[in-house]
Amino acid sequence: MAVRQTLRPAKGQPADAYTKRDKTVQFDGLWRTAKLTEADYSSAYQVAEKEYGRLLTLLIAQARQP
Repeated sequence: MAVRQTLRPAKGQPADAYTKRDKTVQFDGLWRTAKLTEADYSSAYQVAEKEYGRLLTLLIAQARQP
């Protein structure tokens, strides 16, 4: 399975990163450099996206309150 383009930053853009507890994963498409399997890298990306969506939903709800 090849790393999907969505797991890499757009050309000229910095990589996203996700930190949970004491582990940080940079989503730069270099899963081997991160000492992860491709499946673990993809899984970490999915977890980060889900958490980002949850936090964004909370922020939007808070901003809508009078």
